[in-house]
Amino acid sequence: MKQALSKAQSKFSAIEANKLYKKNFWSFSKSLLEDEMSNVAPNFSAEEEYQFFSSTYSKPSNVSTNPFPSDFCKPNCPEKSFDIRLISYEEVYKKIRSTRNHSAPSPLDGIPYIVLKKCQSLIPALLNLFNNCWLSCTVPRQWKVGVIRLIPKSSATESPSDPINFRPIALTPCIRIQVSIKLFCNRKSHQRSFKIAKWCKLRRSACTAIFYLFPQNAGLGLPRLSTSSISLQSSKSARLLSSHDNCVRSLATSQAYNKSYSNRFSAFREAAKSLSETPGASAAKLSDITKSRLKEEHQKQLLARTKNLHVQGSIFRLENCSSDVWANVVSCLPGHQLSFVLNAVSDTLPSNANLVLWSKRSCDKCPLCHQRQTLLHVLNNCSVLLQCRHYNQRHDSVLSLLYNAAINHLPHQFNIFADLKDCEVKFPSDIIPTAQRPDMLIWNNHTLKFYVIELTIPFETNFFDANKRKSERYTDFMMTIKSKGFTCKQLNIQIGSRGFIDTPSLLPFLDVISIPPHNQRQLLSSIVKVTIKESLKIWLARNNI
Repeated sequence: MKQALSKAQSKFSAIEANKLYKKNFWSFSKSLLEDEMSNVAPNFSAEEEYQFFSSTYSKPSNVSTNPFPSDFCKPNCPEKSFDIRLISYEEVYKKIRSTRNHSAPSPLDGIPYIVLKKCQSLIPALLNLFNNCWLSCTVPRQWKVGVIRLIPKSSATESPSDPINFRPIALTPCIRIQVSIKLFCNRKSHQRSFKIAKWCKLRRSACTAIFYLFPQNAGLGLPRLSTSSISLQSSKSARLLSSHDNCVRSLATSQAYNKSYSNRFSAFREAAKSLSETPGASAAKLSDITKSRLKEEHQKQLLARTKNLHVQGSIFRLENCSSDVWANVVSCLPGHQLSFVLNAVSDTLPSNANLVLWSKRSCDKCPLCHQRQTLLHVLNNCSVLLQCRHYNQRHDSVLSLLYNAAINHLPHQFNIFADLKDCEVKFPSDIIPTAQRPDMLIWNNHTLKFYVIELTIPFETNFFDANKRKSERYTDFMMTIKSKGFTCKQLNIQIGSRGFIDTPSLLPFLDVISIPPHNQRQLLSSIVKVTIKESLKIWLARNNI
């Protein structure tokens, strides 16, 4: 009885839905999406609609398939081979049974899913069609066409003439969208994908721009597939535009200024522009100029999109965090450290605040200090981790590197004191009778030069505040040294807790110790590596000391 009643209700609802769709599309959409939408028709032309939505949805995606980087270790070959068997009757039958009865049919054919379910005699014909598509690697042209309907948002009542207040949906033939796509994608799911993001264990919600941004933009500088395509297009356009054949040059020039293919022939257009600026240039030189310009333009677009991200783009909005040293060190880290630092940069580590955001937990409090547990809180602000000297251990590890570099490169006339256990030089109490202990002191009694070095490892977004706090803390200390006749200078060094170095704050220290460029790069690499390693230890102790 229950099954019969359920079947009757399903049949009745499908008939009513079909009637409502034919009678009033807007009412049908409102009931289908179960959203509080106003029944407002768009008040703009089809041309305005096309221009707005084509410019909005034709932007390149942040996620793209890229060649596997040569610097990384190659993963093992897939254990499951690709399934190339022909599609069976049972596969088509199961996919049809899994479709929803209440989905809207496409105006192109008007066939609802209930027809495929009730008319099982159609399955052999569909099976033959799908297998032909599978063998020929093509699909019918009609499956590539969809009808766009605009669903009004709540703001459409105030401004129905603005396309941004409408939500587009595409109605496509049911055979194409629900049966064939799911059927083919199910076959492809057996083939494992070795995308970089998955290999690095980057969270699905993380932005992958860090892989492809240049090191000067705080990225790893890996090549993109689009970049390789640009290189090929640039070489081709340069050869054609500099050809000795007049017909070839005229055809290439017409492609360059063809506005209907603005994205496709961007390389031709840029090559033509470069040729007008450098007449007589060879094909190789023209290709190099075009490549560099297009790569720079793509890099600007990628960086601008990344900076617009409120949370994940915060590190890329900083001006002093870009360094090729960080990129080189991170690309050579062990797997667990690499995964940690990449997720830390995008703030997609499973802190309790993120777990609550992802609906994985109900409480976002830190189990140690009962404050809100964010990435910033774990790496820099937890009072319990501070009492257990986790932050001090990271600080002293970096300070030890700076101290050893100063000892190895400073002349013997200089005295060096560091607030470390293994420091042999005592604090100069005869010069500065105070209880304050800066991280490092460098002075010369002959030249009367005195340097006060303070090291801080804050969150990268707090570089400015950390520098200001340290400068105010040692104001009286500096005045006391100057009263003794010394020329005193305070150097505040900021190293980010995720390994980024505030370069302007570190360069004066490197100039004081006169370290050679080669050793300078080794020191920076060691600082980045040690900071990430110690921050990972802090992260692993976030819930249990």
